[in-house]
Amino acid sequence: MTVPVLTSFITPQTNVSIYLVRTYIASESPPQPNPEQNLQIDKWRSHCVAVKNFPGFARDDNVDKEVETLVSSLIKHLTGTTTNLQDKSSNTVAQYYASRHLTGRLNQVLINVTVPGCPAY
Repeated sequence: MTVPVLTSFITPQTNVSIYLVRTYIASESPPQPNPEQNLQIDKWRSHCVAVKNFPGFARDDNVDKEVETLVSSLIKHLTGTTTNLQDKSSNTVAQYYASRHLTGRLNQVLINVTVPGCPAY
């Protein structure tokens, strides 16, 4: 498995939560997944994100806290600038260690931002 593993929470239009899980494939021509696995190859475009590191295991309760902290910090520091949060309720968690790795874990929460000169996602 490659790192990081990215899990994105997509703000639902209905009462159904949607999560996307992505892994990195270092190849210009990745192998095609079996159709019955319902997997898709997704090439991310360049875009700007705000990132906050946090230790431990990434669980819903602490991820929500880290996202709130990142959003609060961005609102505080970006007031009066041309940088904007794209969607405060959609976020991505990057996890760098397998679950068997119990100490020294690194995770990140990412939120898309709009910055002059940076491509929008």
